[in-house]
Amino acid sequence: MAAFETAAKQADEVRNRFISRLGEAERRRLLSASRKVELIAGQILFHRSEPTDHIYFPERGIISMVAVTSDGGQVESGVVGSEGALGLVEAMTCSPMFPTATVQAAGQAWIAPAEICREVFALEPGRTLVQEYAQAMLAEARQSIACQAFHRLEPRLARWLLECRERGELGDELHLTQEFLSIMLGVQRTSVTAALASLEQRGLLRTGRARVRLFDVEGLEAAACECRGLIQAYRKQIGC
Repeated sequence: MAAFETAAKQADEVRNRFISRLGEAERRRLLSASRKVELIAGQILFHRSEPTDHIYFPERGIISMVAVTSDGGQVESGVVGSEGALGLVEAMTCSPMFPTATVQAAGQAWIAPAEICREVFALEPGRTLVQEYAQAMLAEARQSIACQAFHRLEPRLARWLLECRERGELGDELHLTQEFLSIMLGVQRTSVTAALASLEQRGLLRTGRARVRLFDVEGLEAAACECRGLIQAYRKQIGC
């Protein structure tokens, strides 16, 4: 009875939006086998090709999936925040993680064994949630290719700052390093510095040591590239 009451209380308090979309029984089953962990900035959660024997469901913070080349080049290939789950799609097919997954903004997450997730998400409504989430991640990855190829750095930076604020549940004070932003955008740190300075001159934000303070969210929305609106519309369309 005590375990059931604990799981019920956790189900009511969970702030990960992916878990929140499960039915009550499925949420309790998942959370009864899960534990809350701290996400520490710079922490590597998965190395490339590592088995996905556990899944992270962030409540706060940003997890970055980074593609690494043999010469040390790095570029972000995806982001996971409070809207999603790290490793779930791979775990459902017993596949290893392809990119390296690193915490870029500290926070908290639920961590659950992969075998429990396979049970919970093998049936409805969990199965549909995984399919929708996989679709959304694929759409975002495809749009990011076009974004990096054709859009200027400043609108791309505005977009990603808004994504971090929203999906990381970070508020207007973002603890992000310029090194992270350079990886996220696939550019040199000097380019990030110049783009941040331009946005700061427009009164949209203020930068500090490993910190970006957003002052004008509406202004940043106007400055962001079209990719933000396209991805938001697609997520809404598929219900994710």
